[in-house]
Amino acid sequence: MLFALVTPVVAQDSPREAWKTFVKSHGPDWTVQWKAATGTPAAIYGTGLDLPGRADTLEEARRRALATLENYSVLLGRGPSKFVESISGEMNNVWSFVYDQTFADLIVIGGRADVRVHKNGGISLFGSECYSIPANFNVRPQLTAAQARAIAFADRGVKMPQLRAPGQDRLVIWTDQTAGTPMPVRLAWEIDVQHLSTNTAGKNYIDAQNGKVLSWRNDYHECNFGCSAPGAPEPAPLESSVPVLEVEYGLPMYGPMAANVIGTVKMWANTGLRPTDPLKLIPVENVLVSVQGGNRGYTDTTGAFNISHTGNTPVTILIEFKGKYVADTQPQQGTKLRLTPTVTPGVPASIVIYNPTVNLHDFGQSTGYWGTDNINQWVRGLMGVLPTRIDAIICKTSLNRTCNAHYSNYTINFYHKGGNCNMTCYSTVINHEWGHGIDAAYGGISQTDGLSEGWGDILAILETNQPLVGEAFFTNGNSIRTALNTRTYPAGGGVHQQGQTWMGWAWDVRENLRKRLGSGGVTLTNRIIVPTLRANARNQPDAVREVFIADDDDNNLNNGTPNYNDLETACLKRKLPYPKRKLCGYDATFATYGAGCRTAGQGCKLLFSQNWQQKQNNATTTANQIAIMEFNRPVANICAVDFYTKSRSGNVTVTVGIAKL
Repeated sequence: MLFALVTPVVAQDSPREAWKTFVKSHGPDWTVQWKAATGTPAAIYGTGLDLPGRADTLEEARRRALATLENYSVLLGRGPSKFVESISGEMNNVWSFVYDQTFADLIVIGGRADVRVHKNGGISLFGSECYSIPANFNVRPQLTAAQARAIAFADRGVKMPQLRAPGQDRLVIWTDQTAGTPMPVRLAWEIDVQHLSTNTAGKNYIDAQNGKVLSWRNDYHECNFGCSAPGAPEPAPLESSVPVLEVEYGLPMYGPMAANVIGTVKMWANTGLRPTDPLKLIPVENVLVSVQGGNRGYTDTTGAFNISHTGNTPVTILIEFKGKYVADTQPQQGTKLRLTPTVTPGVPASIVIYNPTVNLHDFGQSTGYWGTDNINQWVRGLMGVLPTRIDAIICKTSLNRTCNAHYSNYTINFYHKGGNCNMTCYSTVINHEWGHGIDAAYGGISQTDGLSEGWGDILAILETNQPLVGEAFFTNGNSIRTALNTRTYPAGGGVHQQGQTWMGWAWDVRENLRKRLGSGGVTLTNRIIVPTLRANARNQPDAVREVFIADDDDNNLNNGTPNYNDLETACLKRKLPYPKRKLCGYDATFATYGAGCRTAGQGCKLLFSQNWQQKQNNATTTANQIAIMEFNRPVANICAVDFYTKSRSGNVTVTVGIAKL
């Protein structure tokens, strides 16, 4: 009985015809965003689809989302394609589901469907960008993957490596996503091209039938922080000072845990906002500690480890900057940390990595590990379990370049000090580059409107609770970007400039909520913005809409959200489109007969609130009399009406509600 209150769309000639039927069944109070390249409704929202029962679990929400896709398959233009779930999870008050379009088990590049299920059980939004594919579309390629690979690398002007990891290339269905009308689809090879010494990283799409180059998708994302990046290959790592290692032993521990390998790991790292801040001694969290020839485990929030072991003879343990949420930390200059101390089971070992005056190549590693682990934990605290790909990210430090940092293929890369720039591996810069990684993990990076750059900046400022990105990036003390910018949408310029409206909007929302709600407003900001990464928005207006959906306390965006005014104020400041609170699209007649004054003394007035604006009727009574008001054919369309009395008893005004319509 899931859709007992919803009339399914029956077979229609096209999504446009199906839309007409939908409106007849569900009324006109909807916003629909048509996708020109597919001819389908990318987003439908408004009064929402009300369904019986709640959706308090992901499983129940998934059932409702799948039923929505099935019931409105014609409206969504599904045809012979399938929608395969790719992203799902919680966004504050809603469950978000994103589906990939597939045909004959091949991914359709850019094809997707979306459903947002409110926890009250209703549907807040649904839509699709589904490309039309003939049922007899030929999925047999004329070109082999090897032939397509040669074309792809030659097109980018780079040399193809002799060895290729499996799974780097795949057969897909491609079409022009930017076209103003639906275009024919093509069978294509998606070729992964990586040649980082020339800053080349991305996907090249090659027609699988005739070898034509169809498009290039860049996956090399720079911070654009002043930026000089010579194209010469990176040199082999150079030797630097030997890392300082201190191992101290405390009193033996007796009892059941006596044979375990135990201890704590601390390190000197820069946890400040500036690259020149002094190093601090901090616990190393979530780092992997391995017993040679034995078990292994991770440190906790205090840096402590406790590894199951039998025997009492001393053992060698291995510690590197690898952990639960950091696959590896790889310096491109200096000595890679690899500690192999000998410890005695049952005797707590106290391990300290580095010292307060260690060189840049060394504390770049400790800071890189700390920052990567730290931002993962912070986002995890807001979103829960994250995609496994982001937990396997690699942090490269001390690249022999200056004034930049970049992300590519789940690797974040930070440059050495030089020119007019400090070393770039620190707090907000780490957060920014990691932000590209989490964006990629949730459906791929979109640089439309500089969206991914904005996401990186948002994680940088919200996690650190201040508006600067790259504070003191330059040796003269200047920073890179600030959320206090005055840019409005569309900002124009490059992607980093465009992204400043999205970053600035998020900070404006934070400040609006903080001023009204205090520290709770900051917490609320993080909760309604960061988890919308799961929605995989393609542009800034869509990203803003997802925040409104996450904030909503029902599945009806037409009546606003609990924090609508704070969100709207930020939108108006940044000139960003947003889902506006709407009046009903029709006139109505209301009548009520109220109980009048319920307090002795003076007379009272019968009032009503029309569209959240207080109005006063001429129904004024004397003390203890009954007031009657009939209100017909309002001048303005009415979306909500509250009837109530207001009377005076001495110096006190008493308001008594009568009805809400």
